[in-house]
Amino acid sequence: MLKIKDNVDLKELEKYKFKPVNYINQRIHKFVTIMADKEINSITIGEDRVLHYNQMSVHNELDNVLYDLIKDGLVEKVDD
Repeated sequence: MLKIKDNVDLKELEKYKFKPVNYINQRIHKFVTIMADKEINSITIGEDRVLHYNQMSVHNELDNVLYDLIKDGLVEKVDD
């Protein structure tokens, strides 16, 4: 699975258009792509810093922001 590195300040995600969201009893960061007023895919980063990807579309593509996070060295691969 992919995870944001521990040494990365989560505020830095805002320059990638992630928005902090209060969700139930935790704070998450979420990136959403919207098409025709519908959320078609989203990347959520929880308090555990793990990236959760949800795609509700017929398009089998990852959003470019995921590649940007990897390219800029903010993401690491961890075992389950």
